[in-house]
Amino acid sequence: MIIEMFQNEYQVESYKVSKMHGNYDKEIKRDRPDIILSKENSPKIIFDAKYKFFTNNREDKHQLNWYLGRFDLQIGFLIYPMKEKLVNKPEILKYLLETYSQHDKKMCIFFIEIDLSSISDKNKLQQFVENILVLYNEKYDELTQSPI
Repeated sequence: MIIEMFQNEYQVESYKVSKMHGNYDKEIKRDRPDIILSKENSPKIIFDAKYKFFTNNREDKHQLNWYLGRFDLQIGFLIYPMKEKLVNKPEILKYLLETYSQHDKKMCIFFIEIDLSSISDKNKLQQFVENILVLYNEKYDELTQSPI
């Protein structure tokens, strides 16, 4: 359902290991994030979903950093399931942000935790998609307008 919500603005490529078979498919998956959003056949936003709780480990950051370099992007999202449900809050996400410089380029990784119990609610899911796009656009404007 998230993918369909992004399709209004972007071309969406999605890679799911569960649908792949054999070592060849696993090699292909290793070279790609889970979701790539593109405009005019040019990648703009990448997401890599994790099936573990957020621990701010270096492996996840290095993997996303590799994807950012591969697609020549500055902003990426790591998505994790939320450990604790947000009680009495309309949001279904919380996030951390890490910004750094690499090869004379500012880079940014968003670490997103999503409340999986809320994603069946289409309105909350739409809000999640809108929040992601706002985060991306704000950070993109900041990175492209400020000197290194």
